[in-house]
Amino acid sequence: MRNFFGTMSIVAVSAAAAEAAMNTAATLDTRMLVDMANMPKPNALREDNSDEMTGYEEATEEINLGRRAGMSMRFSRMQAQHAAFILAYGMGDVASSDNGSGTYLHLIKPTGDIMPPSFTMGARIGANIVGQRFRGNIVNSFKLTIERDKFAVLEAEILGSGALDTDYVDETLTASGTATTLTLANAVLDDDAENVQSVACELASGTWTETTCTGASGTAITVTAIAGASGTAKSWRVQYRTEQAWSALPAAVTEERLKMTDLTISIGGKFSLSGTAVTYSGGKSFGGGVTGFTWSYENASQMYGTPAGTGAYANEAIRGKRKQTLTLNRQLRDYIVQHLRDEVEYFTVRATLASENTFVGAHKYTVDLIWPRVVVRSAELGDDDGKLTEAAEIAVKEDATYGSVVAIIKNAVEEYAS
Repeated sequence: MRNFFGTMSIVAVSAAAAEAAMNTAATLDTRMLVDMANMPKPNALREDNSDEMTGYEEATEEINLGRRAGMSMRFSRMQAQHAAFILAYGMGDVASSDNGSGTYLHLIKPTGDIMPPSFTMGARIGANIVGQRFRGNIVNSFKLTIERDKFAVLEAEILGSGALDTDYVDETLTASGTATTLTLANAVLDDDAENVQSVACELASGTWTETTCTGASGTAITVTAIAGASGTAKSWRVQYRTEQAWSALPAAVTEERLKMTDLTISIGGKFSLSGTAVTYSGGKSFGGGVTGFTWSYENASQMYGTPAGTGAYANEAIRGKRKQTLTLNRQLRDYIVQHLRDEVEYFTVRATLASENTFVGAHKYTVDLIWPRVVVRSAELGDDDGKLTEAAEIAVKEDATYGSVVAIIKNAVEEYAS
């Protein structure tokens, strides 16, 4: 029996290279350890004719308007590579550089381009259900959540054009009704009979009788003879998987998972940037008392078909105006954040995740995030087990020199979204 455990599924992406043009497949280079419940989903755009005067009470047709796709891509134990991939495609402006000793720095900032970069995504559903390749995907939004005694969580909303390739073939051929061997147009994937998912013969007009595939070798399959069938030529319908150029999905890149205790967070310091060299001085460091930190980033993107496009899927994506919000949850150990709210004072926030262990030499996996110009919009007081707390909503503004946010990520991967 085919294996349909969710943990057997695989998702891979073109992390290093963006699509040259939307829906033009890029090479799948990295397998992502996405949460099991998050699988790419094709979404059919359908209507019926229930609003037409057909002479019938109920709808008589299902009308196809093409397809879109998408998924929630959630990393419940975030690694630096996950942040680099999502931020690179979500923010759009990426400059990678060799940092020596097999390490690389990725400077990521919000792009001025209204058309976001797109990537290709491949998926194996279950161990051997189907292989899929989704072209034309963008990161519409993402949210980074860091909470006490937990791993950092990164969740992104992926929008897809609906351009879809599969390794699934639905083939009709002619052979004797008593045949026990059929020759297909394509080789069965891995010569595995499990990859032949349906075999049926049209014994009478409109009447299809199922039988079983018992073996596969190249383009030849053996099937169980159908009782009572005649030896005259009949139509056979075979549904099976066959190898595609992209079928072999890449290996996963493994990095140390990042967690709350890897976080340092400071507010109010002086920030400057030269290349990938950050200068940050002064400010107030928040350690004990911080129970959670969240960064939300929205692109408000849209996907649609255009004239001279294809009705099967979208062929253009445009982002809207960006919006970012930070949330800082902490025990009310001082009045600093409350005062910043009262004074409507602009300041800098820096949040850095650095792995507990090094991965080469003295280098640690690092996700360094800097918001040069923010303001406290609200700071609601609360109670946690008898202790006063505050939940600060911090609005991100665009700085004239450095923009709204700067991310510098260090790992052993050469490039993203190039």
